[in-house]
Amino acid sequence: INVGRPQENGSCESSHGHLKRRLRQHLLLRGTGDFASEAKYDAFLIKVLESANLRRTKRLGEELAAMPERAIGDLPDYRELMVSVRSDSTIRVHKMVYSVPSRMIGVKLLARMYESRIVLLEGALEVAQLPLSRGDRGAVIDFRHLIGHLLRKPGAFAGYRWREELFPSLVYRAAYDHLTRAGADADRRCLEVLKLAAGDGQTVVEKALEHLLAAPRPAVSAKEVKGMLDTWQNLEREWRELILRHSKRVRFRPAFKMVGQLLVAKRNLRLGPRTQKAGPLRRAHPRRHRLFAAEPGGTERSEIDSRRQPEGWRRSRNQMEVLFTLLAERYERRRILISSHLVFSQWDQIFKDPMTTMAAIDRLGHHSIILEFDGASQRARKADEKAGETAQKPAAE
Repeated sequence: INVGRPQENGSCESSHGHLKRRLRQHLLLRGTGDFASEAKYDAFLIKVLESANLRRTKRLGEELAAMPERAIGDLPDYRELMVSVRSDSTIRVHKMVYSVPSRMIGVKLLARMYESRIVLLEGALEVAQLPLSRGDRGAVIDFRHLIGHLLRKPGAFAGYRWREELFPSLVYRAAYDHLTRAGADADRRCLEVLKLAAGDGQTVVEKALEHLLAAPRPAVSAKEVKGMLDTWQNLEREWRELILRHSKRVRFRPAFKMVGQLLVAKRNLRLGPRTQKAGPLRRAHPRRHRLFAAEPGGTERSEIDSRRQPEGWRRSRNQMEVLFTLLAERYERRRILISSHLVFSQWDQIFKDPMTTMAAIDRLGHHSIILEFDGASQRARKADEKAGETAQKPAAE
């Protein structure tokens, strides 16, 4: 394409049109234009472009072989524009209005426009980053930039041009409407809530506003919101202290070892009290046992994994009876944590009697939290690898 010959742009514009049609067809075949993330969309574009260029690869290779290499610098992936911060703490970039921190009023900034963001520079110093908005009208207003300026003149909030864009979510707008209906100095009280959100976090203040607005007689103010946030923080701190005070370290025990201890307790007529205890809480050596935190009151931690138990342990009915007694006695009285690679439909391998199996599953499933993990058992895989290494050593010797 020669300089000053705009009519020669036809070949480029035509390829742009073909690419857009190709993308539309692939989106129709895909069934939806929604993507989970920007990275997923970029991967989709790369796949479409690679398929489009596949037929041209041979001819492109021939031309690249004939073209000499030249060292050129990296081309910038941004455009630059000088902007001035106006008296309302905003700038205008391509007909769109953006808010900036109020301390920059009257300052000239260099705006670098990337694909999805705008970087503002004062000299060589980066002072702000803004999301780039597509369109030819409207505004992108961040309440954190303007809240200090507006609090000094709260009467200007009612007639502020970008007031609707100033609310970070509909919950804040609903709170302002409630304050307006209540009447008493609604603008100043709303700005105080926004000031609190700028300092303590937008999301947590939004949740506090939802609780206050859901009350029979809502009382919305920065003082009420701050009191609720302090209450939540105190509860969280007390809960953490409670966990640290009552946490214990327990030894990880396979089920067959626990059943052996229960059989000894049954022989000594101590099975009932034994099922209510959390078991020995002696600290195990970290190289020999896994350590788990126990909740207050004592938590039994066992594993029901038929592949890792001794061959004879599943054949004794007495062993199954004491295991069921443990589950029954701790049901709705004490906590118990069990891990197993078997789904409930395969638990007849553990409890030989179908009625006992159903009763055990019923007690475990009630008032319980079940976590399902996909994939093979990592402990079983490591145990198999260790067994294979052990079997290979005598052969090597």
